[in-house]
Amino acid sequence: MASQSKSPGLSWAADSAGSILIVDDNAETIGVSEDYLTRVFNYELEISPWDYLNRYRILQAQALLKNTSGSIAEIAHQVGFKDQAYFSRVFSKQVGVSPNEFKNG
Repeated sequence: MASQSKSPGLSWAADSAGSILIVDDNAETIGVSEDYLTRVFNYELEISPWDYLNRYRILQAQALLKNTSGSIAEIAHQVGFKDQAYFSRVFSKQVGVSPNEFKNG
């Protein structure tokens, strides 16, 4: 990874992780094109903005699952997933267990 400083695109991702978003709209918000935002992410992190955002959201979800009594659906929505089933698929793929297994395990 090229740089240790936090680029505007990376700041946006951290700030936007809990919201439901569209890359194009948020690229415009920070004053860059969608292509530029994607290139910055790929250069800085070697992953796409969506992959970065999903990884960030899953890290947040892990903390919430372990430290709160919220339901899987509530936590999925809280970290920015509209669809609990999609959240569960992404979570399972990244963590290796389902959100329910993680919460109760």
